Parts: sequence; C-alpha cells; structure tokens
Amino acid sequence: MNCRWCGAEMPETAATCPACRQPQKSPAPPRSTDPLDRIVAEAARATRELAEATERVTRKAGREARRAADDPSDAARRAIRRFRSEIEEARRDLDRVLRELE
Repeated sequence: MNCRWCGAEMPETAATCPACRQPQKSPAPPRSTDPLDRIVAEAARATRELAEATERVTRKAGREARRAADDPSDAARRAIRRFRSEIEEARRDLDRVLRELE
C-alpha cells in the first residue's frame, strides 16, 4: 500500500504513514496540476527522508561512542566499522534522494 499523501510504501494496517506521519483515514489533499506543487512536495519528502537518515546516523554514532567508552579494548574498532557502515548507508540514502530530485 502507498501513502495517500507522499506516496511512500507502507504496511496495509498502518494508521499513519511512517515517512510523512500523515493519518491515512483523513482525506488526501487535492491533486494539483501545477508542476511546481509536485516539485515542492517531492523536495519536502526528500528533506524528511534525509533528516530521518541523519537522525539514524547520529543516534547510532552516539550509541557506539558510549559503548566504546564502556569497553575501550576492542570497542573502538567495532565502532569505526559500524560507523563506516552507517555513513555508507546514509550516503546511499542521500544519493537516492538526489537522484529522485533530478
């Protein structure tokens, strides 16, 4: 099922969209024929997705930093590997968002 507001994929049973947080039982906004409205809506969605990706990376980095402080022996290497993975995931998210905006 896709969100009525932003078009993101979501579970059939979701009451709100996980991407835009809009309730699914309320009426969808009227479709505009103005291309500028579509561009603004896509940019807003891309901005939300980028903010969510950034928040995930920040949370993970904080957890890894706390974990490294608690167990300094091997924690630094584990944190670097995981942080590198998170940065790569964020880069892929950003690349996808930028491709969608082209």
